Amino acid sequence: MQLQHIPLDQLKISPLNMRHGRKNPDISDILPSIRARGIQQLLRL
Repeated sequence: MQLQHIPLDQLKISPLNMRHGRKNPDISDILPSIRARGIQQLLRL
């Protein structure tokens, strides 16, 4: 194994990176419930 130094300007984000270019979540299946009742979340003490 060989250590290689790469200048920062040569680094690129991989298209396989899950966090890059993240799509909005699909909420179409729960959207009618949210519209009818709102978002319900338990209070934490």
